[in-house]
Amino acid sequence: ARPWYTYYMDRAKEYGILPDSMAGSSPTGTVSRAEVAEILYRSLPSGELPNVNQIDSLPDYGPEDPYWSSVSALYRAGVLTGDDIYGTFRPNSNIRRSELAAILVRLVRPEYRIQPDSPDPIVPDTGMDAFQLPELPFVDVASNIWYYPYIQAAYAMELMNGMGNDRFTPNGTVQLSQTVA
Repeated sequence: ARPWYTYYMDRAKEYGILPDSMAGSSPTGTVSRAEVAEILYRSLPSGELPNVNQIDSLPDYGPEDPYWSSVSALYRAGVLTGDDIYGTFRPNSNIRRSELAAILVRLVRPEYRIQPDSPDPIVPDTGMDAFQLPELPFVDVASNIWYYPYIQAAYAMELMNGMGNDRFTPNGTVQLSQTVA
């Protein structure tokens, strides 16, 4: 029997979503923040990321770095915001599940993208309540933390599921196969 992710990995390669530089990577290996940005950017049709922010460089990432075009497009579109007020990206760090939930929700629902006049992204976006978000079945996601509404929305839209045992594992890492699926 083939692993569950074989179909998704094959399609990602076929459609050019998985860059050649990652094609030989282990599907069960973790992915960096820069790699996730590249994969997600490639998954969108052109024109889906209108600029709402002006970004020319980041404190720890710039035009000379791999995947800069994808990363900068996601920052300009308000999908990526960085880890602090300076927009620090931490490109080589593994992406956490909570971070991926926020990114996926912003990709799918442009009204939740971060713009210059948006509220501080550290504060949960109560505007998402209009989306009729369900109570989460996860015992490890506190309702007063910044990523709670993003996990609610990602779960409601069936973009992400839990990891078993009533847990979402918000600080857990993400595998390459999970990213392309």
